[in-house]
Amino acid sequence: MFPAVYVFISCLLVLGRSISAEDKLLRAILNESVYDVAIRPPGYPDPDGACVVEIDLLLNSVGPVSNMEMELTMSLYLRQEWIDPRLSYNETELLKSSIEISHRYLDRLWIPDLFFTLGKES
Repeated sequence: MFPAVYVFISCLLVLGRSISAEDKLLRAILNESVYDVAIRPPGYPDPDGACVVEIDLLLNSVGPVSNMEMELTMSLYLRQEWIDPRLSYNETELLKSSIEISHRYLDRLWIPDLFFTLGKES
């Protein structure tokens, strides 16, 4: 009889698990009625300006090079950074000045459309 009660109680604990404060905040900020992923963020600090995207690129390796095919293969790390004022929040709610966003939310965020001119595959 005791093992059945234990299993029942443990299921209630799992089902009753609360969502973290960060998840609640992200769900509120990224609500489709508030945040439109298809619209680029306004400029910062000038809302009428363009959204500035800073890029860091670290070239990891180059090669092979094919003169006949006019191809060059490379491996690199790319980091993009921009400010989206639509994602601002009250720091006192979480007592944090920044939050890490899980990959689960990436499809709900505006991300710059990056392309390489004359790139064969990228």
